[in-house]
Amino acid sequence: MLNTYIVEGGVGKCVAFTSLIPKLRKKSEVQIYTPYIDCFAGNPDVKMAFESTLPLQDPRIMASDNIYYSEPYKSNFQFGKQHLIESYCELHNVEFNKSMKPKIYTDRHKDSVKEWLDKNEIKKYILIQFSGGQPKWNYADNVQYQNINPNRNYQPYLAQQVVNMLLEEYKDTTIINCVLPNEPHYQGTIRCDLHWSQIHEMLKGSEGFI
Repeated sequence: MLNTYIVEGGVGKCVAFTSLIPKLRKKSEVQIYTPYIDCFAGNPDVKMAFESTLPLQDPRIMASDNIYYSEPYKSNFQFGKQHLIESYCELHNVEFNKSMKPKIYTDRHKDSVKEWLDKNEIKKYILIQFSGGQPKWNYADNVQYQNINPNRNYQPYLAQQVVNMLLEEYKDTTIINCVLPNEPHYQGTIRCDLHWSQIHEMLKGSEGFI
């Protein structure tokens, strides 16, 4: 038995979906079709993750017994009484429990993260991110910042005040700003130019994050 699950949306939605994978794997082998394959790379319960630029008619996907698609943002999630993971469970007939946690596998980035930290002479660090929500293609510094809901961002002036407080409190700690090239930078921080999946690996060694 082989099932392919179409998981759309941003990194957050894809990471949330990983909570279901151990239970889905008990029913069948699992394939994922998604714009964010790094959320599923290295997962021992995922047979294959396909980037959604591939045609859905790819023979490896068409070999599935079933192809499933859901959009939790257009479901009972809108009532505001469910967590996103709980909504995904309802849509995929998976029993939800509060112990279900997302999990992504980024150990493969351990060496590259260490190399980046060593190159920048960073020992102790705190990660910050006060903006985001851009489309996947919007990674170039010559592309105007776009966000469908900018109110989710923290106002840059206030963000700088938080940075100033951190610099005062943690004098021997580097503040790393994890944003794309066209997003706000803050005085006293170092901008991180690594892929978001590398930043996930970097979190494991951080003093904290915002």
